Amino acid sequence: MKKTAKPKATTLLPTGPWVQHWAGAWSLLSCSFFGRYYTHDIAATLKTRIPHATLTSHNGMSACRFPKYELDAFGTELGRQAKTNPKAVSVWCKSLKHQTDRILRLLEKIKNQKPSAANLLRFENALRDYTAPHIAVKKVVDYLDAPTLKKHMAQLQDARLYSEPVYAETERYIKSVIQSIAKNTRRPERQIECLSGAELHAYLKNKKLPSTKTLTERFKQTALVFHNGHFEIRTGKEAEKVGKTLEQPQREDVIRGQCAHPGHASGRVHIVWKPDEATAFKNGDILVTGMTRPEYLHLFKKAAAVVTDAGGILSHAAIVARELKKPCIIGTQDATKRLKDGDWVEVDATQGIVQKK
Repeated sequence: MKKTAKPKATTLLPTGPWVQHWAGAWSLLSCSFFGRYYTHDIAATLKTRIPHATLTSHNGMSACRFPKYELDAFGTELGRQAKTNPKAVSVWCKSLKHQTDRILRLLEKIKNQKPSAANLLRFENALRDYTAPHIAVKKVVDYLDAPTLKKHMAQLQDARLYSEPVYAETERYIKSVIQSIAKNTRRPERQIECLSGAELHAYLKNKKLPSTKTLTERFKQTALVFHNGHFEIRTGKEAEKVGKTLEQPQREDVIRGQCAHPGHASGRVHIVWKPDEATAFKNGDILVTGMTRPEYLHLFKKAAAVVTDAGGILSHAAIVARELKKPCIIGTQDATKRLKDGDWVEVDATQGIVQKK
């Protein structure tokens, strides 16, 4: 019997550099909700969007990337709105706080209930409405001129910090859904983590899951390629091709990023993806990770400096670095790939440079 050929990928990836929006230990299921929001849904609120996004996952580690020219166009439009309509920033900040309260109230209400199609839809709607003001607040700061940024920085940072608990609570809820389905289907949790949002809806409707082979393959390496709200799932060699498209060429020995807080430090690299497992992290180590969250705070305090792949000046790493006055470089794109545990490095955060010695 002749085998049916797999459908070829139809969404073309834009050429040119890609920028990381996040990187960390989040499930593919968690990531899958955001692609449609970024590339389509947020336009209803912000009047602009980012047409393409890739959500990649490799052995439980995920990253979200945007084409740089599309992100720049998105940020520039937000900056234009902020400058021509002074109330825009206040509207985004107030909306972010309101949507933060809304989604946290919902998660508190449904966290102990069995997964259902109705609760999933309520969760998705709340997460979608939260995403628009969140990305506006987080990204507009990188596209404001100095006077406008100075005017709005305090309220933007306040709203950003207020919204921080949503990440942990959202992931906790999704983890509980994963555990429930894994128990009911007797499938490993790592397989359920690799469902898409659409497949989770399908399971809640008809109790059917993709095959064990399909989900196991996805856990190893997957790329969700989004364009205008629609997406394709690519695995295996196709996912590897996506990864190569996203990689930045390494033209020099130094690693470059954006200064989040100035200063100099030297020390041994310690790459951390799961802060609760970083028991070997020592005072004076250089913390290198995809991006930080509140659970990284104890490592932040011990670190001589912090270096991240992703993030802007309102990222968690940038805010905490300014509070603790720690040298910090954000947005290097690939520090976690170009460095390894034990490397001795010098961090010149003032210039945004990391150099191995």
